[in-house]
Amino acid sequence: MKEFKTPSNTDAPVHDDYTIPKTEFVKVPGTRSTEPGLSYIFDALKARDKRAGLNPDKPDQKEEILDSIRDELQSRGIALKYQVFEIGRALCSAKKILAHGEFKPWVAANFDHSFKTAHNCMKVFEVCAGNPEFVEYFTPSCLYVICSPKFPEDLRKALFDNISGPVDVTKKDVVEIGMKYKMGAITIHDEPIQKLLREQKQRTLFEKHHIELKALKGIIENRFKRIKGIIDNGPDNPLIQEQIDGEEWEVQEDKIFQIHNGIEKILAKLNVLINELEPKSETVT
Repeated sequence: MKEFKTPSNTDAPVHDDYTIPKTEFVKVPGTRSTEPGLSYIFDALKARDKRAGLNPDKPDQKEEILDSIRDELQSRGIALKYQVFEIGRALCSAKKILAHGEFKPWVAANFDHSFKTAHNCMKVFEVCAGNPEFVEYFTPSCLYVICSPKFPEDLRKALFDNISGPVDVTKKDVVEIGMKYKMGAITIHDEPIQKLLREQKQRTLFEKHHIELKALKGIIENRFKRIKGIIDNGPDNPLIQEQIDGEEWEVQEDKIFQIHNGIEKILAKLNVLINELEPKSETVT
């Protein structure tokens, strides 16, 4: 086993508290990761970085810190759901390679969870492979039930075809609906199922706008940082051989100020829209 030693440095400062270093992650607008959960990890890291240097003892910064923690938790929660899907993908790949009878012992030796958990993850991957975004809409425990071979296939299809956003439902509700449907006590057109689909449709409109506006704000903020960095190549930069004329630079500086001011106004307007939509996305039923 390798030993990792920190180089000796008597002049190095001593820190009482461990601080996670700030790391920059840049996502190119318009691209989609081959593993959807990664984009939510990036969002979580960006949310964490937003509170770097803020002081919770200052009232004006306390809410900003709590907002960033909330955003990080939401992003990590969705990323965690995608991990169920990706674990299922990896396990299915292993099962294809192994001979009959070898898979269960292999899982016991290489997967740090029960075989039942492995089986559940595989079913989530197999059922949601064509619609991986579906894993975002339910809790993992609900997904395990819906993706189980025992769950009515036509009821599962109805959920896949009609749900396109987060659903506020418990595992108990899903189990109960599935059992009543199998027994013929309810149909897809009856109130328990229709209520679930109807509430989801009503909430999705505001939630989707809220999510997309926050994503747009993040992209603009990211690019705005890079735009601000362009000023580092101004006339005072010693690497530039030919200096820009002072009068010409004043004109350019005024234009740069207008650009920065315009972007700040856009961000301010986005903040207003996001704040207006936030309570609606939580209360519309």
